[in-house]
Amino acid sequence: MELAIDSFVPNSQIESRWSPPVEITSLEYGSRTLHVAREDVLPGGTKQRAIVPFLVETSAWGPREFIYAGPFCGFAQIALAYSCHALGLKARLFCVRDPKTGGDHEYTRVAEQWGATISLHDSRNAADRASREYSARQGEKSFLVPLGFAHPLYLRHLSQELTKHMEQLTAVLGPQPRRLWLPVGSGTLARAFKASLNPAYWSIVCVDVQVLPKEDWRIGQLEQTPGLEFMRVPEKFHEPAMLPPSDFPSNLHYDAKLWRFFSGQAHSGDVWWNVAG
Repeated sequence: MELAIDSFVPNSQIESRWSPPVEITSLEYGSRTLHVAREDVLPGGTKQRAIVPFLVETSAWGPREFIYAGPFCGFAQIALAYSCHALGLKARLFCVRDPKTGGDHEYTRVAEQWGATISLHDSRNAADRASREYSARQGEKSFLVPLGFAHPLYLRHLSQELTKHMEQLTAVLGPQPRRLWLPVGSGTLARAFKASLNPAYWSIVCVDVQVLPKEDWRIGQLEQTPGLEFMRVPEKFHEPAMLPPSDFPSNLHYDAKLWRFFSGQAHSGDVWWNVAG
């Protein structure tokens, strides 16, 4: 199904298709009940909850092609390709080669199936550089989306969606204080949650999966943010999770690396936000 931008109605479409209620799987670990937000059931993962209104607003400025450079197994490439396809827009992805095969990652192939144009590069720096050069050549016909969709407009839409869904989730799970466990790549998701959560009920545990070096200002900023717990996985980003979950899909280079921390250290009632599968 292709949606014409001119006839797009954000509220009804977002609620019914792009940002449905969060699905929760509850797991019993001894005396603990742990909850998993199953964003892996969404074709584009959590990022799709805000990408459509972001694309609609930015395309109104003129661009019809959206450019993105990201890590080899990032799920943002799927979210962008899937959403652009639905809106009749173009997605142009500059992807890092899978270090295991030297070719494209399975997520990159999925994005290509959704109509994205793909080019492969030997490093994230090379992909970033190529995306900037391509965007400069295209001019106003294109829009270069930052890593992790860390654009103020996208963050606003994502925070609005998360506020709504976390209020619903609090009503379902009960208002007692609990912790929300989040993977950290660029930090976009953590910033959106920080802006949307009621601190009387929720605190945040951020687990850095090493997309960015620990010296990067975005990571340092999160580490210094009051009210956030911060951890870092032992695996390098290109290495798959050593202890992934077995009961549901999770990105082996991203979300799945939280499982060792969450299953071992979470308090009863805590929620792990599984961004994508």
